[in-house]
Amino acid sequence: MKINPKWSFGASVGLLYNQNELETPYIFQNLSPDPNSLNGAKTLLDLRTSGFGWDGQVGVMFKPTTNLQFGLSYNCESTIRTTGSAFGDPYAQFGISPGPLAFHYNAEVDNTFPQTISLGTAWRFQPKWRLALQVDWINWSHAINSLPVKLSGGSNPGVNGALGANFSDSIPMNWSDEFVYRAGLEYNVTERLSLRAGYCYGRNPVPADTLTPMTAAITEHTITAGIGYHRKNFGVDLAYQYDLPVSEHVGTSGLRSGEYSDSTTRVQIHWIGLTTSVKF
Repeated sequence: MKINPKWSFGASVGLLYNQNELETPYIFQNLSPDPNSLNGAKTLLDLRTSGFGWDGQVGVMFKPTTNLQFGLSYNCESTIRTTGSAFGDPYAQFGISPGPLAFHYNAEVDNTFPQTISLGTAWRFQPKWRLALQVDWINWSHAINSLPVKLSGGSNPGVNGALGANFSDSIPMNWSDEFVYRAGLEYNVTERLSLRAGYCYGRNPVPADTLTPMTAAITEHTITAGIGYHRKNFGVDLAYQYDLPVSEHVGTSGLRSGEYSDSTTRVQIHWIGLTTSVKF
């Protein structure tokens, strides 16, 4: 909504869908209840859950001149409750499958996405050139402090005797809040065709003592490039993102059993996105 020639306000509500698919050795961390102290025990786990949630965003834009604008936005924290199934077999790690302790549970996983605050500016310093700068604050520490997993309706009487037919686990994460700094440059080749390039930096929010290959959001330096074509009410944009290789070493893991102590995780990401738009 345009308040006046210089000020604009916007808000949105979005529907979210999340799907978790995990097939990995799983180490119980903080079982509740845990009558037999099975924390630290390992099993091969096949977990598949999905669910819906929502999020909301508000923002304000100030445009003091034709070629300069500033924007401030807030995106709320969102939690998606996903449900599905979990299959496991402790004997699979020894090459014996299916073993006598193979089990099935109904599974519930709550995924939380952090609240963010973004401040940015765009400046058309030449008729064909535009510079964009942005800084984001991401509240990881509240959203990803731990990952709760709830299992119910256990199918194996032997496993139920040790764990119970219904129990929950909580995986410590302890991520840190993060500032992400972004810069982008756009060049209008013609009125319809634009070329773009960008760079962003955000310090790794994942502490080494809870790092695993499954939670390795440790990228810091990102390079981007893109091309956009717009004609009348139709537009198409192609983007490429490259996260430079980064490694993180775990000395003594804070997770039970010491499975990831003295290990190194390396991440390198290539990403391509295509967006089309039509104005009605």
